[in-house]
Amino acid sequence: MLANLNLFELAQEEGIIVDWFPFRPPLLGYYWCTDSGQAVIGLCEEIQNDKKATRSILAEELGHHYTSAGKFTTQHHYRYRNRLSVSRCEEKALRWAVETLIPHDELQEAYSRGITNPWDLADYFDVLEETIHFRLKIAQLKGELKRLIKYICDECEKEVEDLDFPESWVTMIDKTAYSLEEKHFCSWSCLSDYRQRENALLKKKVI
Repeated sequence: MLANLNLFELAQEEGIIVDWFPFRPPLLGYYWCTDSGQAVIGLCEEIQNDKKATRSILAEELGHHYTSAGKFTTQHHYRYRNRLSVSRCEEKALRWAVETLIPHDELQEAYSRGITNPWDLADYFDVLEETIHFRLKIAQLKGELKRLIKYICDECEKEVEDLDFPESWVTMIDKTAYSLEEKHFCSWSCLSDYRQRENALLKKKVI
């Protein structure tokens, strides 16, 4: 299972020096190559006891090594907390990171076990929630998410296998499928019908 991949061993095999530094937040990680071609990854000491953050940040820094910098190029890449945008170089590194930590087949296995919420997926794969969100974004863009989401609408009993639910994909990823007391719905119409019927039953009980 790649979710258990030892990134420190991978870095060692690549001849990359990984060390902890007293970086000031929001700087969390730093990748660079020296003039002699030695690749170095620096990690913020503040995340040393945070396994999820360490795995997520280290994977992204390794992504820079594999996707853009190379072993013999002097490059500098910084990883900041709460970044507002992602450059093309960062996106390539982050894509490598999330697809390495969360391969499609293992993401599919998690979904088959009913692990679909971002926070639950973060616990399952031992990564940050933002790592999960980016992985799901890639899955949606590649059409993988459509193959992951399979559920039965509790109102019309329609089997849903894609993102027909009328929300933006960001909201859709946050909710996976609109859920209310473990009920799932394929559309706002079905959700509305369900709520109206439940409210009517509730009023009868009150009366």
